[in-house]
Amino acid sequence: DMTKTLRFGAHAYYHEGVVYLPKGFKVKSIRDKSIVLHELVHHWQYEQNIEVDCVRAKEKLAYETQRDYLIANKAKLMPELSEFNIVMRSICFFDE
Repeated sequence: DMTKTLRFGAHAYYHEGVVYLPKGFKVKSIRDKSIVLHELVHHWQYEQNIEVDCVRAKEKLAYETQRDYLIANKAKLMPELSEFNIVMRSICFFDE
């Protein structure tokens, strides 16, 4: 259930060609645009059939693109965009 995912802290979610945004989400700021950009990176990965070792590995490019967009627009970085967090959010675990 995609709405459960959004309730548990995700800003948005991408699944097989569809970007899910929280109800009432409006693109008002650079940060909001960066969230949509993150999900569009996943859409590009899906459309290009990009293969990775695990699903989490797709997060690296999406977070790096989001971070670079925020930096280019002189916006404050969200904590989840630190280099450490990007690595931790995109690392493959044994059970995946």
